[in-house]
Amino acid sequence: MPYAFVAEWAARHLQRQELLRHDEPPSLDDILCDPSLAAQFDELASRIKPGIKPLDIRWAALGFRKTARKAAAPGSVAVEPTERVDADAGISQLPEKPGLYLIVADQQVLYANYTRDLRDQLTRHAEVASGALAPEWLLPKQSRPDTVRWAWFQSLTPAAVAEARIHLVAEHRPWLNLLDLGDVA
Repeated sequence: MPYAFVAEWAARHLQRQELLRHDEPPSLDDILCDPSLAAQFDELASRIKPGIKPLDIRWAALGFRKTARKAAAPGSVAVEPTERVDADAGISQLPEKPGLYLIVADQQVLYANYTRDLRDQLTRHAEVASGALAPEWLLPKQSRPDTVRWAWFQSLTPAAVAEARIHLVAEHRPWLNLLDLGDVA
């Protein structure tokens, strides 16, 4: 799903809201199975990207459920995105190739993911955030994405790419990625 990131962002935001209210964040299973939380999740997803059907966004969330707590396999290769473009004007400079990417604000990684087309995916991010790559209301105070770091890959298998994403999320603990709920903040 081209807007699967919306599901991850909505779930992560809801986890933070619930953590503040109840001192414990809900798991993704809780969010999808509790009617009240599911309705809030649908609302948040719709606020991020109007027009997405709740069933589609919940289905996308199920894909993240499998990797939210997964650890990278022993011996897997870590890939650190090192190419950089300016978040405001650099999307058109991204290749139309598969790659891993980080959305960064003041050296803090806000989101890590991979895609089949870097330029197209980051254009979607800009679309839902009025050009800013992530909606301001989802971000930590005073954060505004200023850089996209990326690495494109030619020969990694889909499994290796998924492992590289897990490494990035584990290493950087991005604000918008679902994390292991053992220490959600």
